[in-house]
Amino acid sequence: MNKKMLGLFLVGVLTAAIFASGCIGGGQTSTTPSSTPSSTPSSTASPSEAGGKVVWASTQLMPPAERAFLLNTVLPGFKEKTGIDAELIPISQSDLNMRLAAEEKSGKVTISVIGDLHGAMDYYDSQGWLMDLSDMPKLEGRTFIPIFQKYSVIRGKKVYVPWM
Repeated sequence: MNKKMLGLFLVGVLTAAIFASGCIGGGQTSTTPSSTPSSTPSSTASPSEAGGKVVWASTQLMPPAERAFLLNTVLPGFKEKTGIDAELIPISQSDLNMRLAAEEKSGKVTISVIGDLHGAMDYYDSQGWLMDLSDMPKLEGRTFIPIFQKYSVIRGKKVYVPWM
């Protein structure tokens, strides 16, 4: 799995997480209009062709109640909606940095989606590990706090969805 698939899977898993958890809200918001992506990565297999599994490594949502919600509600809901299995890997920041570096160096990236803090995303992007999500499908009917949308653009490209 390569960098383009990492971003593509991020969209899918986080879309399911956002819809299932309703974590986004409060404060001043803006509605994101619906559109379709201008292009789709063609050099990689779809999730179903690649074994139908998304591997989500996250430094976030690790307290027992939050993890249970992910494992018992969000991930099964994602599978029901998409037919794709999703595995959550709870991981520390330092371990995630080392694992991503090793997987990228080897050319055998197994992590499909990362959930982390803004500072880590900045670092991952500086290493060239994140794709531009500017053309991802808009999350119709969802609202995002405008300043969080602004922060998700690093070095001129959108590198994450502000999901928490």
